[in-house]
Amino acid sequence: MAKAIEITPAMIARAEELAAEGLPQSSIAAGLGVSHATFYKWVDLAKTGAGDDTHAAFLDAIQRGTLRGEQQLLGFIRAKAAEGESRDAQWLLTHSPRWRNTWSDAAATRRELQRTMTEVVAAIESAPGLTDDQRRTVLLSISARGINAPTE
Repeated sequence: MAKAIEITPAMIARAEELAAEGLPQSSIAAGLGVSHATFYKWVDLAKTGAGDDTHAAFLDAIQRGTLRGEQQLLGFIRAKAAEGESRDAQWLLTHSPRWRNTWSDAAATRRELQRTMTEVVAAIESAPGLTDDQRRTVLLSISARGINAPTE
C-alpha cells in the first residue's frame, strides 16, 4: 500500500499563492503535485473537523489566498475605474472559473431564479384545493422540464 502524502508547510504556502492567483481547486491540486482525490480529502477533513491542525491550516491558507486574490482584483477594478477603464478586470471576475459564480451576471440570474423557484414551490405547496397527489404531479412536472425546484 502506498504511503499517504502529508501536507507540508511549503505546500500550505504554495496553496495560498495559487488560490490568490485565482486558480480553481483542481489546478491548485495539480500545482501541489497531488491528486484531486487527495486534495479534496484534505479539504473535506478540514471542513468536517475530522482532520488535524495541518488540514485546518491548509484550508485556511486556501481561503486567505482566495480572499487576497479577490481583494487585489477589486482594488485593480477600483483604480482602473477611477481612470475611466475597468473592462479587463471585470472580464476576469466574470469569466474566471474561480470568481464567475459570485461576480457574473449569470450568477445574479441564477440567484434570482432560485428565489423565484422557492416562491413558486411554496405557492404550490400551500395552494388551497390541491390534493397531495396534484401537488406532487406539478412539482414532478417542473422537475421533468429540467428546472430544479428547491425542496426546502
